[in-house]
Amino acid sequence: MDALQMPRPQIQRSEWLCLDGEWEYKEDPEAIGLNQNWFEGLDTNDRVQVPFPPGAELSGQPFSSSKVVWFEKTFIAPDWDTEEILLTLGAADYRVDVWVNGHLVGSHTGGYTPVTCVIKHAMQTGENRMVIRCEDPLTWEIPRGKQGADTKWPIDYDAVIGLWQSVWIEPVADVHVVSMQYRFEYAHNSLSVLVRLSSNAHGLVRVSLGDAAAEVVLKLLGEVRLSFDLSWMTRDYGRLRIRICTRWRAGLSARTVNRIRLRATAGCEKLSLGEMAFT
Repeated sequence: MDALQMPRPQIQRSEWLCLDGEWEYKEDPEAIGLNQNWFEGLDTNDRVQVPFPPGAELSGQPFSSSKVVWFEKTFIAPDWDTEEILLTLGAADYRVDVWVNGHLVGSHTGGYTPVTCVIKHAMQTGENRMVIRCEDPLTWEIPRGKQGADTKWPIDYDAVIGLWQSVWIEPVADVHVVSMQYRFEYAHNSLSVLVRLSSNAHGLVRVSLGDAAAEVVLKLLGEVRLSFDLSWMTRDYGRLRIRICTRWRAGLSARTVNRIRLRATAGCEKLSLGEMAFT
């Protein structure tokens, strides 16, 4: 797919497979699915369109009052020569368990944050089956926003359950970029980049910003901060592309692309306490 369609545009990799679209779907109002091994495959004719939760018009399913629902997707494994494969659920409400080919690969609690699992150990050549169980206890003891729970006021919305953001897989190295943060210093015309990795490692991190580049050798560190002098740019800042290359042993490297937009405001300068003053 086009990189611009990547559900997580902040960190883009050259290869990935989107699993959005039609999934098999089954409600489990009596919560019997675990005991009956539904994670080995769902016996259902119902379908749902991910990433739309039941009740959303585009999902194809009506609102569900069940506290447990199941999803299943069959997909062909890409021919990726990679150390690891990462599965990401953009968000799922609320408690989530994920199986690949009958193997439990991850669990998560929280309906607003991504679910990430490593799954290569559970995958096989050719066809693979992914089954996801989602449980929403309908209690006010968990974050609900404006969703109704075991009680519902006229201002509350119907409760959401299940997958409600995109699902995808991507090849990664054993040690890979997890997140990046930026700090733009307008007064000093500089940009600092904080790169967080999946684990501590010995290796090299190289960050390229346009024609400028900086690199650092890691020794059992899980993050690195690099700085760039932007004096070569005009004050009319625009969009920049950042490329990150990580290398942990001879012949092995992974590249991550990130795009950011810098904006400066006239009359804004950095104070000694790190605050920003606007005029």
